[in-house]
Amino acid sequence: MDLLSRRGSESRGLKKTVEIIKDRLYYVAVKGEPAPQEGYIFFSVDRELEYWNFFLDFGPLNLGQLFKFCQLLIGLLKDPALTDRKIVYYSARRKEKRANATFLISAFSMLYLHKTPKEAFYPFRKNSLPPFHDATPFECTYKLTVLDCLKGLDKAVKMGFLDFDNFQVEEYEFYERVENGDFNWIIQDKFLAFAGPFNRKEDSGDGYLTLTPEDYIPYF
Repeated sequence: MDLLSRRGSESRGLKKTVEIIKDRLYYVAVKGEPAPQEGYIFFSVDRELEYWNFFLDFGPLNLGQLFKFCQLLIGLLKDPALTDRKIVYYSARRKEKRANATFLISAFSMLYLHKTPKEAFYPFRKNSLPPFHDATPFECTYKLTVLDCLKGLDKAVKMGFLDFDNFQVEEYEFYERVENGDFNWIIQDKFLAFAGPFNRKEDSGDGYLTLTPEDYIPYF
């Protein structure tokens, strides 16, 4: 999956970059794709890592997508061919895209640059970002911020619920799909969250599938 942008038409938006690692890693929201610039490498995951909403929800991206983002960014930072180049992660300017991108790069800072949630979010503190919305068609009665999500991620790491060193991304992505069970381990082998079972197996035809206990039993 080639996520490096080699073409584009916009460079003025790069004046508003957010520095993540001094003189090395940046984030910027742009319209279109950044124009190539000497000494820089640009990448985006807007098309490759998408949030699939139910209703008015738009993020944040799931753990499998966060894992893939982190692995991609680590690879770029460690690439000997890019040692002398500044790396710019960019996203679209839409508020939902900016919120998801801010979560990804802030989570990376927290997980791999050993920052606290507040330290990781600090470069974005003045940015106007929408709160995340639950998976309903109604107005939210609470405001879940990017910082809230970072604090939750930090707690999960400290409690040992999340360990990207031993994260099985293929298994995670397989079983999160509705037709494969639609479940995730909250605490591995102890606490499982899933949407089911139901008394009958039904397929609505529009992507909604219900599974019975008999469908889940073979996994265990």
